[in-house]
Amino acid sequence: DSGGSSQFASVKDFGATGNGTTDDSSAIQSALDSLKNTGGIIYFPVGSYSIGTMLHFYSHQTLLFENVASLKARSGLSCIIGSYVTTAMAAFNGTHDVIIENGTFDGNSISSNILLFGTVHAKNITFRDCSFINAYGLAHNLEINSSYNVKIQNCVFTRGSNVSTNGEMIQLDRANYGAYVETINEDGTNCKCIDISECLFTDNTASPAIGNHSGTPDLVNIHDNTFENFTGTRGAVDLASTNLSVYNNIFNGCTIGVNSDGTTHYIHD
Repeated sequence: DSGGSSQFASVKDFGATGNGTTDDSSAIQSALDSLKNTGGIIYFPVGSYSIGTMLHFYSHQTLLFENVASLKARSGLSCIIGSYVTTAMAAFNGTHDVIIENGTFDGNSISSNILLFGTVHAKNITFRDCSFINAYGLAHNLEINSSYNVKIQNCVFTRGSNVSTNGEMIQLDRANYGAYVETINEDGTNCKCIDISECLFTDNTASPAIGNHSGTPDLVNIHDNTFENFTGTRGAVDLASTNLSVYNNIFNGCTIGVNSDGTTHYIHD
C-alpha cells in the first residue's frame, strides 16, 4: 500500500549503480525525493547499494527491494536510513503510512556504531521480510523511537562484532535528548502499539533482541518469533513496558527468555 498512489521510481533510473563500491546515497535520495509529495513505490533492483550519507524516506512510500538487494554502510556513516524528521514534528505527527519490504540493511561490520534503520515521531510503519545484519557495538539494528502502530513481520536480525550490553537489536525508545542520531523534538513521546511477529533473532552474547533502557512503550505484542543463543545477562527480551504481551515464541539457548518491569504483562504459550 503506497497511499493509493500509482507513482513508481527505480533507484537505478536516478543513477544508483548497486555495484557495492560506488556511493549510491545521492542517487537513491533523489529517487526518494522524487516521490516526496505524491507517495509511491521506490524500487531497488538486485544489487548492493553502498551508502555514505544517511537516507530519508517520506510518508505514503513503499520501499520495495528485489530479492537480495541491500543497503550497505560505508565508513563514517551514522545511520543507513531513517524516516524524514524535523524538530517541528512531535508525538506521532511525522512520517506515516510506509511499507519496507524485502530489504537487507547491512552494517558491513564497520567498527563504529552505525544504526541500520530508524523511525522517529512516525506512525503506521510496516517492515516485512527484511534482514538487519552486521551491526556493531552500541548500534541498534532497528531503532523504533516515538512511533505508533509499527509492525515488524518475518524479519531476520543478526549481530556483528563487539556487541555492547545496550546494543539492542530492536530498541523501543522515546524522544529524549541523545536518543536518536539526528536532532529531534525531545517531547518524551513513547512508542505505542508495536507488533513484532514471525522474526528470527540470533546470536547476541551481550544485549537483548528486543529491549530498551529509556522510556516505557505501551501495547507491545511479541509473538511467534524465534530467539537463539542470547547469553547475556539481560536475556532475549528486556523491556520496561506497559501492556506487554509475549506469546507463542521459541527461546533456544537463552540465559533469560523475558525480563520486564512495568505493569500488565501477559506471558504465555
